[in-house]
Amino acid sequence: MSYKRFMWTPAAAFSGSIASHVPSAFTCRNPYLIRGHHLHLPSIIAMAIFVKELVHFLAGMIKHTTLGVNFSYIMLMVVLAREQFAFGEEVLQGIFFGCSYKTKLIDTSGILGLAEHSSSLLTQLGYRRFGYCIGDVTDMSYSYHKLFIGNSVTIMGDKTSLIVDSKYYINVERIEVGGLLLDIDRDIFKKKAHTGGMVVDSGSAYTFMPLVAVKSFETALIKMFTKANFTRNNLHSHKGYQKLCYDGDVKKDLDLQSFPPVKLTFEGGATMDLIAENVFHQVSESSFCLGTIPIEVVDADATISILGFHMQQQFYVSFDLDRKEFAFTRMDCETWS
Repeated sequence: MSYKRFMWTPAAAFSGSIASHVPSAFTCRNPYLIRGHHLHLPSIIAMAIFVKELVHFLAGMIKHTTLGVNFSYIMLMVVLAREQFAFGEEVLQGIFFGCSYKTKLIDTSGILGLAEHSSSLLTQLGYRRFGYCIGDVTDMSYSYHKLFIGNSVTIMGDKTSLIVDSKYYINVERIEVGGLLLDIDRDIFKKKAHTGGMVVDSGSAYTFMPLVAVKSFETALIKMFTKANFTRNNLHSHKGYQKLCYDGDVKKDLDLQSFPPVKLTFEGGATMDLIAENVFHQVSESSFCLGTIPIEVVDADATISILGFHMQQQFYVSFDLDRKEFAFTRMDCETWS
């Protein structure tokens, strides 16, 4: 097999910058998870990976250096080194990694960067393709999330243009709810120089869009949920923003009859058909909320959108950095190999 397949767990991504120029870093409260990133973490797409038998340390550190990492959300102190890693039976030499020995406000065991940078694991391995399948993220016992890295990784499904500009961007052209096109100026989603565009992110649980788009999305859903006699509640907020929430259970109460079809259409006509678990998060036993939040609650001046991993559940998504393509298709991760 000419690509590598891993089992992994989606988790939080962070943004910030490293205090000194280093090739990459690896935080490992658990040594079986790895983290790779460049000097500026906003320039990566981060993945937290849980890999059974992913990393086996074959030798002690050859040499190391210590540095501090400051983020808007977390603080790390890490030790960096080159090391031999075993991915299954294949041994890789001289991979940069790091282990954290002091962390603050981080609840993942490790993050792996897959950006188009010399320091990322993807580039260190010399690969230009990767893909992943995210299953049920609400089930902590679910063990079929998969990550594929390698030049022969399958690129399949609907395809849209991939814009590689520090992060991985795609352009949204329209959003439909219940067959109705939302009245949103698609220009706000278009990548222009350093503004706009939607970042594909496996590290953010939430999907983020500009406030005007979120309000239009909420308005359409409110009309349909009111007709379906769902009870709205105001129990949950995110950084001061009142989320759109209802009483009930996403899996039990939102079936094909009660949930309006939601579609995201990207540049070139690639359409992502979303189910209830893609759109809503179960936040308590008796309440679920819209998983799309205004990007302005993170940064008042932000103009980008973010496609979070909840919205990518039950999809196999893949990236081809040479052809500049992003592809996706609905998939049962348990059966996809």
